Amino acid sequence: MRPAFAAAALLLAAQPLAAAADPVADFYRDHPMTLILGFNPGGGFDAYARVVVRHLPRHIPGEPSIVIKNMPGAGSLIAANHLFNNSPRDGSEIGFLSADMATMPLFGKIPARFDGRKFTWLGSVSSDAAYCVSWKGTPFTRIEDAFQNEMVVGAAGIEMSLTPTILRQVLGIKFKLIRGYAGTAEVRLAAEKGEIQGWCNVGVLGAVGSHAEWLTDGTLRFLLQVGYAPRNEVPNVPFYLDYAKTDQDRQVLKVIFSYPYMARPFAAPPGIPADRAAALRRAFADTIQDPKFLADAKQAKLDVGLVTAEQIDHFLAEMYATPKPIVERAAHLLDLGEKK
Repeated sequence: MRPAFAAAALLLAAQPLAAAADPVADFYRDHPMTLILGFNPGGGFDAYARVVVRHLPRHIPGEPSIVIKNMPGAGSLIAANHLFNNSPRDGSEIGFLSADMATMPLFGKIPARFDGRKFTWLGSVSSDAAYCVSWKGTPFTRIEDAFQNEMVVGAAGIEMSLTPTILRQVLGIKFKLIRGYAGTAEVRLAAEKGEIQGWCNVGVLGAVGSHAEWLTDGTLRFLLQVGYAPRNEVPNVPFYLDYAKTDQDRQVLKVIFSYPYMARPFAAPPGIPADRAAALRRAFADTIQDPKFLADAKQAKLDVGLVTAEQIDHFLAEMYATPKPIVERAAHLLDLGEKK
């Protein structure tokens, strides 16, 4: 009898451990989530948000529902300020922001009420580079041609204007900027009409739009790659930092143009419970590598390539460690790009 009694006692003692609740799952079972999206419905960020929200809940313990709340304005600045200062710090609210929200506070160019390093970053859906391209039939087949002769480039909005303006100021590339186009599609049309000879600050998909054949048929020439580090999505495109004449020039350009490394980042407010932060980070990474998510993203023609929360934290620590004189020069160049 004694062995049987001992076994029963052990079984009873083990039951509370086996039945022990997962506090993270318990929380999310009772707390639906909100995704603060810093953009209007119907755009590119909205498309990413909807695919992520379709798959993320099943990777979070407790499988909470997630509702998207659009909070557009100032390139997601309104959403970033809200997420950092007003969202509950319990893990029930997360945000989807533009990448430059994390680094622009460095330059004092936006009324940011946050430190980009202190968000609870979950990761980024993808990493990007930007390119300067020329149109077929123009005399610009290599970036070196634009060092020798003036190249007319079009721009829609401030971001497309900044790249050629700053590259002209720092590297001496002879870009002549034509502003005022309504969007990238209108810039492409202007190139087709011969109004401009190329443009800057677009990813591969943004450059070609619905014309995938432009990558191979010679319609577009990819002259220069701009970003955090060289990429191989288009072969044999030179990297902009290789043309920097001084170490200071290199540092200035890097702190301005590196943000596409975390191109489409998701974050939670600072200070959420550590176990929920860890669970959300794992869930995000698992989602972006989930075959079902990848299939949906491919169908929606969305570029995907996980950047982990840890990689974002490391990247931002590097950017925020940039010496003050470099940051001040970068802020001056950004001011030139916005005003000219």
